[in-house]
Amino acid sequence: MNQKNNTLRVSIKHEVEINAPAADIFSLACPVREEEWIDQWHCKLIYSKSGFNENNCVFAEEMSFPVLFEKPGTVHWHTVLHNPEAPRVDFLLICGDMALIKWETDFMTQPDNSTRVSWNLIMTSLCREVDEIGQETLCERLLTIIMFLGEALKHYCETGEMLKLK
Repeated sequence: MNQKNNTLRVSIKHEVEINAPAADIFSLACPVREEEWIDQWHCKLIYSKSGFNENNCVFAEEMSFPVLFEKPGTVHWHTVLHNPEAPRVDFLLICGDMALIKWETDFMTQPDNSTRVSWNLIMTSLCREVDEIGQETLCERLLTIIMFLGEALKHYCETGEMLKLK
């Protein structure tokens, strides 16, 4: 039986051009390696055979939840695709009982050997509280996160230094 779904769903896309090889950038899409280039990043690695990102890696962090929902909370990340040959990495983010986020990242080598990193995020609300935040505000908050990550990744790859949060 089909029922009309009133759940809020938002999606955003963002791209950044980075003057570095795709393989080097891809290796930084890892909860452990992100401590090298994301200021104030801390995560709890829950499951990984290798100790780094891989298919079915699971980790948790508390940095993005307050940006999205303006209160403390934990986001659990599950790596559902980790393909260095493509290169592509996809995550399912579980934001407590608030929302789910499908997070897709592609690393595309350009003719000048730079890399275009492309993010596609789809957030699905799980509760009225998130629905009431509204589509426009949630898109702005997701963009705040992904634009900072893009700037931080570009800065680190091109300078070797971490971009500090303001």
